[in-house]
Amino acid sequence: VKSVVVVGDGNIDRSPCGNGSCGHMAYLHAKNKLLLNEETVYESVAGGKFFGRIVGTAKVGKYAAVVPEITGTVHITGISNFIVDRNDPLKYGFALPL
Repeated sequence: VKSVVVVGDGNIDRSPCGNGSCGHMAYLHAKNKLLLNEETVYESVAGGKFFGRIVGTAKVGKYAAVVPEITGTVHITGISNFIVDRNDPLKYGFALPL
C-alpha cells in the first residue's frame, strides 16, 4: 500500500504513516481481508517501508479492537534537548477528560 504523510507547510515524511497503517490494517481485518498474523507492506512515496500485521484481537468496552504490530528501519536525523520548568503546572503532561 502506497502512502504519504504531509506535515506542516506541505512537507512530507520519509516513512509511511504508522497510525494510518494500523488503522488500515484494523479496517482490513474487520472486513475479513487481512487475517491474524498476515503481513502487509506499507511504502511511502519516498521509498520507506513499514511491515505490519495484526498480532491479536481484543475488546475495548463494547467495541472489537486489534493489536497491530509495525516494524521498519529508522535513521537518526537529529537530536533535541527538552527542558522542563519546575514551576510548570503541566510539566508531567495532561489528559483530556473523555
